Amino acid sequence: KMNTFQIEAYDCDDPPNYSERVLVQVNIRAEEQLRFAEDEYNFSVVTFIGVGSVVGKVTITHESGSQQFGGQDHCGYILPVGEMIPFTVDSHGVIRTRSVLTNSSPKTYHFRVQ
Repeated sequence: KMNTFQIEAYDCDDPPNYSERVLVQVNIRAEEQLRFAEDEYNFSVVTFIGVGSVVGKVTITHESGSQQFGGQDHCGYILPVGEMIPFTVDSHGVIRTRSVLTNSSPKTYHFRVQ
């Protein structure tokens, strides 16, 4: 929700002198909005790494950036439906291999975590 208003200043003279008005906009957002700590994460793994091996971890924070969360402060993470990738993500943001990556596997995977 956006609130827009004007403010003017005045001094202590009698009668007071007033400034020009300035426009102020305040965007009010829900406190509990979460966002990822990074805009993008990059992880590297070696071929033939075992199924279930940790690839990396994503982290969420409050939108203010003031607090990081563990697994009990939000419901979890998901990989969007339709992402055909050999990885999983758990409720703590840990990304693991779902299958063995071989030399014939793509060299780079790009996917979103929500």
